[in-house]
Amino acid sequence: VFIAFGIRNIMNREKAMKNFRSCLKKNGRLVVLELSTPGAPILKGLYFTYFKRLLPLIGRFFSKDRGAYSYLPDSVLRFPPSEEFAAVMRSAGFISIKWKKMTFGIVTLFVGHKNG
Repeated sequence: VFIAFGIRNIMNREKAMKNFRSCLKKNGRLVVLELSTPGAPILKGLYFTYFKRLLPLIGRFFSKDRGAYSYLPDSVLRFPPSEEFAAVMRSAGFISIKWKKMTFGIVTLFVGHKNG
């Protein structure tokens, strides 16, 4: 099962992941690609400036909707840190959970396995 840039918008992530797990065959994998917050202080500052100030302005300009792209920074900032999200995957029954931060920590790839 693969989900990209969507798990942060699901209210009950553990329940969703349990459903994903039930769809998998033995030794299947759940792969989650999600936006995350960079850890480096300088990059984090630039990222927040872009995400909280510039992106909503750009979204408003092109869509003519005042709320356009305002939800995106909020949903990313509410997404749990990697260790916490991995714990949710573990609670849903996944094992051998690993994650890799990519693009300077702006996205994270999570992989969990179904055992038997």
